[in-house]
Amino acid sequence: MKALYESGWQHPGIALVGALAFAVALAWRRPTLLALVTVFGFEIVADAVFTGALSPAIGTSLMTPVGITFVILGDLRFFAAVELFATPRATPRGLGPVGAWLRAVPWAFVVPVASTVPQLVWPAWFTISNRIFLVYEAMFLVLALGLRFVVLPRRLASQEAPVRTWLLGLGTFEVVQYAAWVVCDVLILSGVQLAYLARMIPNTLYYALFLPFLFFTAPRSLRAEG
Repeated sequence: MKALYESGWQHPGIALVGALAFAVALAWRRPTLLALVTVFGFEIVADAVFTGALSPAIGTSLMTPVGITFVILGDLRFFAAVELFATPRATPRGLGPVGAWLRAVPWAFVVPVASTVPQLVWPAWFTISNRIFLVYEAMFLVLALGLRFVVLPRRLASQEAPVRTWLLGLGTFEVVQYAAWVVCDVLILSGVQLAYLARMIPNTLYYALFLPFLFFTAPRSLRAEG
């Protein structure tokens, strides 16, 4: 019991659970874009806490499932935005229609599930973590390219121009972010030490800049409180 009390699961764990409840309460009646950045703002902070260097899961069997969970949630930010706003409708409130989330969640599982296949087939090759990262990133990059340049332009054809431009911009953001990760991990696996420093660029896009980009590039009507 003392070990649990002194662990990160108790602190900052309790604070994060409380912050999540508060974030959901704040988001409940707000316009959906505001609700989205509120809840996912909490999520990305929790990701940094539980998958970073200070994680209480380090050295335990929980580290892998915790990491996978936050990878899925991190990618869900993009898919949720697309599904919530791709269809013309009155500005939704709260976390939006359940149907949009039911469409978004499977997209977030596509690459996590697909990337396990080569790991099962060639387990010896994946003993180096950056190889695991590289395969995931390359698969997601292919998915992001297909969505950005094939699927989204067709799907958004009937959407208003400002929303269409915004969502296509989010697709471009995802492509740039994952392409940067791929390049960095190729260089790291080639022995280029400076690539670790360069890898901080896509990390910054993912952890610090995605939500501001999502919010501030959105049409003004979606950012309004009214």
